[in-house]
Amino acid sequence: MRKAIVCLLALCLLLSLPMAVSAAESGTCGEGITWVYENGTLTISGSGEMADCSGGAPWAAHKDSITTVIIGDGITKIGAYAFQNYDNIRSVTFGSGLVEIGAYAFQGCDGLTHISLPSGFKVFGASSFESCKNLRTISCAGRCPRFEY
Repeated sequence: MRKAIVCLLALCLLLSLPMAVSAAESGTCGEGITWVYENGTLTISGSGEMADCSGGAPWAAHKDSITTVIIGDGITKIGAYAFQNYDNIRSVTFGSGLVEIGAYAFQGCDGLTHISLPSGFKVFGASSFESCKNLRTISCAGRCPRFEY
């Protein structure tokens, strides 16, 4: 009887502990645009312009763990402030449809060392890569983009 009570108490204690869940998290970031975060990678899909994130990005809870960002081919604009001061981003893959990067979108992303933009890219928003102290090269496959101030 005593052994059964101890086992029952141990089981109750075990069931009351929070369980670690590694499920993906997701949401929206503009009309027709979705995001999914899983294991350090943030993937943005859909078509059109991302919403500006001046009040904080919808994936902000993962700011310190995002290391890779993948922008889908249908995304035409990255919203302003989308990744401002995300120091742990090491790589960004820009889809072929990207035309514009919003103001302050990657400002202060110290983990970036190189970015490569698609041939149709046209506009850098104001301060979009300002204070990225380790960014050494920006490759543009097409014509020289315009810089907004």
